Amino acid sequence: MTALLDISGLKVDVPGRAGTLHAIRGIDLSIGAGECFTIVGESGCGKSLTAMSVLGLLPRAAILSAERMSWKGQDMRRFSRRQWANLHGPEIAAIFQEPMTALNPVLTVGEQIIESFVHHRLGNRKAALARAGELLERVGVVPVERRLAQYPHEMSGGLRQRVMIAMALMCQPKLMIADEPTTALDVTTQVEILKLLKELQAEMGMALLLITHDLGVVAHMADRVAVMYAGQIVETGSVASVLTRSAHPYTSALLDCLPTRDQPLTPIPGVVPALFGELEGCMFRNRCRFAREACADPVPARSVGEGHVYRCLLEANEVAA
Repeated sequence: MTALLDISGLKVDVPGRAGTLHAIRGIDLSIGAGECFTIVGESGCGKSLTAMSVLGLLPRAAILSAERMSWKGQDMRRFSRRQWANLHGPEIAAIFQEPMTALNPVLTVGEQIIESFVHHRLGNRKAALARAGELLERVGVVPVERRLAQYPHEMSGGLRQRVMIAMALMCQPKLMIADEPTTALDVTTQVEILKLLKELQAEMGMALLLITHDLGVVAHMADRVAVMYAGQIVETGSVASVLTRSAHPYTSALLDCLPTRDQPLTPIPGVVPALFGELEGCMFRNRCRFAREACADPVPARSVGEGHVYRCLLEANEVAA
């Protein structure tokens, strides 16, 4: 499978008064055409910052470096502001977890949806409004004429998220990034939004980078998954392989946290370490029941099978034992 997005050794550092925060610490990922790739992990692990790196929307103070960062073979590290602007819309689009803050409160929904279409000169205003109407109807935001004239505050959270999806699809992107797209929505609406994303991905043949903390969403939506902890990807592979044959203690601990009807919840003890200063070794070692002295040294990537890679000194079968 040819990779649309290919990243190796991505790092993001954020200097501050307390020192430099090493927010992302050398991650690798690739996304092929038409696949759904998920990044899963607890809050603050670097999932959203990874998405912002791919979009070129990092905070001004952040410092990005990478051994390789390419989009369809082009070196993204050398992109000018114009190249990044041309990437947004026709190539990569995004929907965010808080549509109320992502949408402009003083512009109508219609004006916001057609903006990228007109900006990239894919048609005139009439053509843009016609496409916006088609997409709004497809995502269930009806009646179209009324919704186009409304402002974001006049819609429910679920409708605003559907508007964000329609907006992202206006220029027929090759990759859609969905950052926690069901946050703050009720359970029924969450299911509807995820079902809609899955259907649209299949219809349009686009790749989907889905960021979530919910392993149930991963199992339902994804082809491949990367498990992220404290700025590192600790395990990646096909969903079937990672969720049924997890090789990293953190992945196994996450799976143990899933609630069941007849067992008490099993939390992961300890706290995530501060990501300041010189950091070596496995970041999960202070919470891991398998930890040993050697875990403080750099941990190489190990392969379990085709495409299934993890970073741990343990043999893959030791975690499940």
